[in-house]
Amino acid sequence: MPQRRFEWDAFDEETVSALALALGYYGGASGGKREWLSQKVRRPTEDFVYATKHVLESMWLQKNPGIAKSIVDRLVADGIGPRIQPESDAEHIQFVRDCGEHRTARVLLAEALVRFGTEGSSQEAINDSIGSVVPWYARIRPNEQTNDGRQPYPYQLNAWDGMDEHMAEARHTGVFEGLLIMPTGSGKTFTAARWLMHRHLSNGGRVLWLAHRYELLEQAAQAFQNCAYLAAQRDVLRIRIVSGIHCSSSMISDSDDIVICSVASLSRRPEIAMQLLSDDNMFVVVDEAHHSPAKSYRRIIDLLRERTPRRLLGLTATPTRTITEEQPVLSRLFGGRKLFEVPIRKLIEEGFLARPYPVRVHTGSEVEKDVTDKDAQHLARFDELSAAWQQRIAELGPRNELIVRHFRQNSETYGKTLIFAINVPHAGLLCDRFQQEGIQAEYIASYRPDGGRVNNRAIVERFRDPSSGLDVLINIQMLTEGVDIPNIQTVFLTRPTRSEILVRQMIGRAMRGRAVRGTERAYLVSFEDHWERFVDWESPLDLVMDVLEESVEDELPAPGPRLAGIKPAREVFSIPAL
Repeated sequence: MPQRRFEWDAFDEETVSALALALGYYGGASGGKREWLSQKVRRPTEDFVYATKHVLESMWLQKNPGIAKSIVDRLVADGIGPRIQPESDAEHIQFVRDCGEHRTARVLLAEALVRFGTEGSSQEAINDSIGSVVPWYARIRPNEQTNDGRQPYPYQLNAWDGMDEHMAEARHTGVFEGLLIMPTGSGKTFTAARWLMHRHLSNGGRVLWLAHRYELLEQAAQAFQNCAYLAAQRDVLRIRIVSGIHCSSSMISDSDDIVICSVASLSRRPEIAMQLLSDDNMFVVVDEAHHSPAKSYRRIIDLLRERTPRRLLGLTATPTRTITEEQPVLSRLFGGRKLFEVPIRKLIEEGFLARPYPVRVHTGSEVEKDVTDKDAQHLARFDELSAAWQQRIAELGPRNELIVRHFRQNSETYGKTLIFAINVPHAGLLCDRFQQEGIQAEYIASYRPDGGRVNNRAIVERFRDPSSGLDVLINIQMLTEGVDIPNIQTVFLTRPTRSEILVRQMIGRAMRGRAVRGTERAYLVSFEDHWERFVDWESPLDLVMDVLEESVEDELPAPGPRLAGIKPAREVFSIPAL
């Protein structure tokens, strides 16, 4: 059946008019506002929701309160929003409004718009609403899949050997439990997914993969899809992603072979967790297993540990990140067994990982200036900066000037540099400043503020080309995973964050070593602002101290004038704002 197109024809005239005006319609377009909106917005996205949420909340949801209720149900299932359960239509709409700056709420609203405007809306259309290249539900025929050509590295083969050995024991004991410990950038997800596909799924088994952030869920789904050809003897593999912005837990089916699920979504539905765990063919994987001592994880794992047979694998780069008094709990949850461990130092020495050169650039920016009570409440509720707060930081001219100047003064040292910006307007501002300084720079994003259409894939290809002259690529969390650019030598962290997962994904883009077509050094440049009330936001690199412990102990090399002769400070090189 051909895919149905999204159309604005399904929306009432008042809503269409208000949306067009919100996006800058000034009249004069042939066909009026509806035609203008159709040309400008071919399908609603999360970014579209961000730009028009005041219209959607005050007008469209008012006309369609049932949609607000369905969004609230998904938010509540994922533990997002006020603790008071709404009852009336007005309370449901207010609930959505209260969560409007949370990404999950924006994605769900974009999904609702796409469904509303697409007759017989396909999953592909819904995936596009959040810019996802990974289907939330996929039926794959393994014998029709091609080998992706990726070969395991020696240490990954050793990890498979360790898991094979324990699997052989489990055939007699009925119990498989253990931790796989591999550092940032070493391919934990690839290693686990390939082994499970070859050793378990190909023999008719099922997998329940648990993680606490949607980025990890999509990364795992992509890994399983890439290696599905290893289960060629199976007719079909069904892969489902479950979270607040993907499928709901109620959609899980007994026919799903791979269920990749957020811990929050499953822990709130113990009856569904019990149903999954009661399957003797189920293999449970806990990603970022150092979070397992948390109650939400333990409720699920304890249910599994009551059963025999049971299969449980934990993945982590940093088992020591678990607080000291909980480390025995972590060990107990995974049977007190390390199936395989490779230290980051070994992979650096063997050239599989680049040696990290962390650099702190203190911007001196007063990022707490003009913080409102609403900003503070949003931070307390969601542990993220509000969109308005992010935009104020993005527009700090001296801060942006410092970012550009720091690269210009050290460009010979830094080489190919990937910059993680705060939001789309910030990416555009930075790109303009780089280009004004005569530096070839581009940015990729889900949209352009001026409405222009750009081929992101072509831009990435130029950046990948060593001889293109394009050495600066700015993005908004679009290149944390899944795109192969081995010659990135430097990452700029310009967006404030407290997410360890996000920091690891960002720095991981520069951590590929010489032995695997990467670089010898990885410059991890963190632009750190002045925080008084919320000091935990000051130093994102502190979230990855296991990586920083392997940084150089001597002076940095001197081709860049601002890096010459700087002494290490707490194993991190500090550069004051100019």
